[in-house]
Amino acid sequence: MALIACSECGQQLSDGAAACPHCGCPVGAQHPASKPAASAPVVEPPVAATRVAPRMSLPKGRKQPTPTWDFWSSYILFTVGLIFYVGSSQPSTAADDAAADDAAADDTVADNAAADNAAGAVAAVAEYIAGNSLGIRSEHLAARRNPDGEGTFVYVQRSGAPTIRSTVWLVLDSYPYPLNGPAKKVTPSLPWPREVPEHTWSRTGLQLRPG
Repeated sequence: MALIACSECGQQLSDGAAACPHCGCPVGAQHPASKPAASAPVVEPPVAATRVAPRMSLPKGRKQPTPTWDFWSSYILFTVGLIFYVGSSQPSTAADDAAADDAAADDTVADNAAADNAAGAVAAVAEYIAGNSLGIRSEHLAARRNPDGEGTFVYVQRSGAPTIRSTVWLVLDSYPYPLNGPAKKVTPSLPWPREVPEHTWSRTGLQLRPG
């Protein structure tokens, strides 16, 4: 037997008594026969199943989504860059052809000017060789531009007068100056270059001043 407390008066009494001997409260009313507690059901944890992502498919009647602005901006930039690259690698255009024509025309003008200068230089020397004792005539003369500065060289061609070779003048400002003894002999009236002012002769780029 075990002692229990009365639920009415709180005194101790035997759990086998029918009623509390102190207050008379029935023991059965105080402590009804307790039923065995049902055991809690054991819940098994769910097993995680491997799921396979379903394939996405558009519902019927729904259109494919249009590209975003980022796509279109990238596409436009790529297209513009490609156009510039192709344009820069193209062969000569009409503008290039026109520039080439202009350059050719300039060269032609320069060649014509050089020819005029050569003809004028030959004519300047021919004016002073008339009646010379060596028989040099204008058709024996040739000219070329001075590569070192201003002026044009005039000389007797080797196939011209066979009696005199290496006969050279320098025509500066349309006036000829003999550069060696044979030239001075053909044109004795012309002055030696030493008679030309220094600042004028320096334009020719020639250091030697015969005479």
